[in-house]
Amino acid sequence: MDKTVMVEPEMDAATSALWEAELNKFEKKGGYAASLKPSKEQVELIREDQRIDHLAENFRLWIEDLFGSFDIRQMYTDLGVTTPQDKVLLRVALHRLVADGILERGRLMGTYRKIDAEADSIGLLEEEPVPIPIKLPGGIEEYVDIFPGNIIVNAGSPNAGKSAYDLNCAIQNCDDFEVIYFSSEMGPEELTLRTSKFDIPKNEWKKIQFKKRVENFQDVVQPNALNIVDYLEVIEGEFYKIGDHIRKIYQKLERGIAIISLQMDRGAKFAWGGQKTLDKARVYLTLDAGVLTLQKGKNRSSTVNPDGLSRSFKLISGCEFRWEPWQSKA
Repeated sequence: MDKTVMVEPEMDAATSALWEAELNKFEKKGGYAASLKPSKEQVELIREDQRIDHLAENFRLWIEDLFGSFDIRQMYTDLGVTTPQDKVLLRVALHRLVADGILERGRLMGTYRKIDAEADSIGLLEEEPVPIPIKLPGGIEEYVDIFPGNIIVNAGSPNAGKSAYDLNCAIQNCDDFEVIYFSSEMGPEELTLRTSKFDIPKNEWKKIQFKKRVENFQDVVQPNALNIVDYLEVIEGEFYKIGDHIRKIYQKLERGIAIISLQMDRGAKFAWGGQKTLDKARVYLTLDAGVLTLQKGKNRSSTVNPDGLSRSFKLISGCEFRWEPWQSKA
């Protein structure tokens, strides 16, 4: 008997494979697969099961990557959930995680926090800690100390000067640090063109290790070097993962530091990925419409609170920053 599976035209390959597996089970019990044809209702049920499984898997990954607090509306956005049925499924899942002690409810309705029960030991130093003598374009080090293992986030809107800032940082520090520059966009031609615009001998740029990289930067970051990531990107719809990528880079560092560039919408306060991108940053600066703003400066190097300080600039030839005086937050 011909045992070819009859499949309706609208059934995709994945659904067809699942259906064929069910028919094989039926055959083993004495049935005849060739005489069966899935109804539209059965096909839709299989597809609905697949969709729910896919949503459950995305939710599991989202929770695994989660650190700190979150708003349920942000979760819906990150996971692309729009239907009332899917929102109910996720709320039930959240309630179960609260009951299991994985999440706790926040003070505001619809907010939750992932419980982190891990803690690394920290030993006190015998001597006074000494900041790293790094030079940051715009003179940020005048207001914020940088220590080993620190993360600096450079969030910029399109064409605001992220790469120019990163290249300036690289060339200004290459005599004092091992500088590794990871580029996710520039090839050798563009890199040569960009660096040629600086009034700096070509041999100076050879002190910097330029690398091509587009993902999993934690695998290539050097623990004791000045690592510059230009820039960290993710697939559209997975911006919520950016915070976790930053955390993985942070975990790789020892005596070194990392400057991580992120994309940001014009007029925004934070990069794609939202406030999760703040978590590990000791310095968080934004570049937008000719203004550098210090959104966060954790370790003050003066009596001035660096948070909210801003400095206007003009970017000449895509390489030279001409700075105006610092302005305090209004």
